[in-house]
Amino acid sequence: MRRWLACLVVLATAFPLSAGHAADESRQPSYTFTINGQPLLPRIVSLHGDSEHPRPGDLIAIDELLLTLGPERDCHFLIESEKDDPFHFSKVFLRLADGRRRVVGVRVYYANPMERKPPIVDPLGGLSADESRGLWGVHLDAWSKELAREVQRLDLGRTCIAVASDVREPNGEKTAFPRLPRDLHYLAAEGWGDDNPFGNDDVLRRFTQLRFLSISGSPSTTFDARWLTKCRQLCRLDLTNHMIEHAEALSQLDQIECLNLSGVRNLADADFAEKLTKLKSLDLADTAIWSLYGLANHPSLARLDVSRTKVRDVPGTWAENVESLDVSDTMVRDLSPLGKAKGLATITASNSTVEKLPRRPMPSLRNLTVFSTPLSRASIRAFAKLNPKCAVFTQWTDALRQATTEATRLRIRTKGPGRVANYAGYPFLPPAKTLSEITDPTKIREFVRLMKIDEKQSDNGCWDGCCLEGGPTLEFYQKDQLIAVVGCTNIGLSWGRHWPMSNARLTPSSLERLSQWLVESHYYDAFAPIRQRLAVEKAEADEHAAIVKCYPKHATKFFERMRGDEDQDDEDRNDADDHHRLLDKPSQLAKAVGDPVALAVATCRAVGAFHAKSPWKNGDPWLVVEACRNIDDADFLKALGKIRGDRQAELGAARLCFEEETYRTKIPASERLDFMLRFAAVLLD
Repeated sequence: MRRWLACLVVLATAFPLSAGHAADESRQPSYTFTINGQPLLPRIVSLHGDSEHPRPGDLIAIDELLLTLGPERDCHFLIESEKDDPFHFSKVFLRLADGRRRVVGVRVYYANPMERKPPIVDPLGGLSADESRGLWGVHLDAWSKELAREVQRLDLGRTCIAVASDVREPNGEKTAFPRLPRDLHYLAAEGWGDDNPFGNDDVLRRFTQLRFLSISGSPSTTFDARWLTKCRQLCRLDLTNHMIEHAEALSQLDQIECLNLSGVRNLADADFAEKLTKLKSLDLADTAIWSLYGLANHPSLARLDVSRTKVRDVPGTWAENVESLDVSDTMVRDLSPLGKAKGLATITASNSTVEKLPRRPMPSLRNLTVFSTPLSRASIRAFAKLNPKCAVFTQWTDALRQATTEATRLRIRTKGPGRVANYAGYPFLPPAKTLSEITDPTKIREFVRLMKIDEKQSDNGCWDGCCLEGGPTLEFYQKDQLIAVVGCTNIGLSWGRHWPMSNARLTPSSLERLSQWLVESHYYDAFAPIRQRLAVEKAEADEHAAIVKCYPKHATKFFERMRGDEDQDDEDRNDADDHHRLLDKPSQLAKAVGDPVALAVATCRAVGAFHAKSPWKNGDPWLVVEACRNIDDADFLKALGKIRGDRQAELGAARLCFEEETYRTKIPASERLDFMLRFAAVLLD
């Protein structure tokens, strides 16, 4: 995966509480979230599929812990993490208005996670009966007989229990999913793989009162939807990254309002949704869905995500309740049929093949996002003229600037090694060092204007949360309210309210201007680590281009194909497949060149193009050296004769023969001394 400068931009506006009617949402009190005094933008898990307007009964995620929301509007959390490992914490506290605090979340885990055996860190056992009933969430990364008794004391209508993938309890000669209380309303099972425990002992059929169920698996895991037929009270079901069987059984879940089936690769249709008359949100991203015609006129569906699917066109008729449609990363070319969709407020079609936009006014439309598409400027201008109230985002730069336009204060902070880029979700980590602070709105606008995105090099993809060591965090505030966070990670520019999934990169000139502006304005040069990282990547790219030039033109397609394989993000690959592909590449290169003498000449020239400190054990250097290793001794000797007078090729031959015994011994013993003296002179020159 490419590693570029990334910025996580998260809108930190308060979330109005929904009472079921859009007209009433603005009148409801807001939720406020902080951890240890730092603003928190948690991932919202809405039972109704509307993460912008959380309600009591919805959930928020703090790391792996899921907490249910209730009537408490001001959620000021406190976490005491271990000094040697800030991710290890056993309790989450809620700070009360009178200054006291009470525990609302606990994590249970093995003291030695590598051995996964007692002792167990069990804060649940130390709570009183009232404290246990007051919990919002419990995460189980361990299990015991004592825990089986302790979970019985929970408020099963309020507490969400999240169970880690390898938590089991003995069951004869086998192990089984922990026998949790039957009346549980909230259950999350994380990362279950091939040893899926749900179909063996009627586990899910016990939980007839569930309102929320989340089960994440792996592409090789098979889940039978018939296991859910007793869970008739479910409001939200997240069944992600599985292979699904008997999907038609989902039609029996007639209380479902939010259904997330993203990553279910074998799901080709959603006919079951026709009977789900309360369904409001449906996520079918990364599935095999190819047609929307059965969903466009659903009686209640408001939000539909079919990004990264096989969908190629959109229907011309849509129910008025459909508010949001995402067809990003699809082969959809024509959005003009959506002009008849009276209720659509948001259309997202980034990184798609869209060439046509609706040619009529769409009074309800408020947001059209079409990054990285072949749309012409003329069609965009014509659409904007017809829809003046719709914000049209075709440029990454414009969207970034809009996210920060109301800022009155900018704080620049540094990240330590290993700090996650999802800064807004982990404010309980040790605070980063504040490098400088800008409070002049004019200077902030100057700074933001220098942030320009490389539109051609940007695309949509998955943010992996991996931070760039030493990279800056830019916090934008409107007065005292955090409105955006820009954090530098290893891939791209990402923004959104909760879990952004967009990748972009700053242009090199923008990066230079930002650095220069900071220095000239007497602020810390926060982007120095980024410039250094990009300089290394540029040197690697230049070396790769120099190596490719050494090979015949008919062989350059191999290098293009190889780079395409490296950039491909295929979740179905495993380590054995990657190892096999790696070992096979040298032979593929040799086959692409064909003539062994030409291969040896090209390899000598390529090794001569290496940077002096290039490692030989990986990347392009390893590939070209290995590709020539098995050629005949006579062919290698012919190649050495052909390169006489070619300074670059002779340098490469000298490096090969001095560094690799395999190549040195290809020269006949009677001529070896003469060749080595010749190569020594080349190296000393």
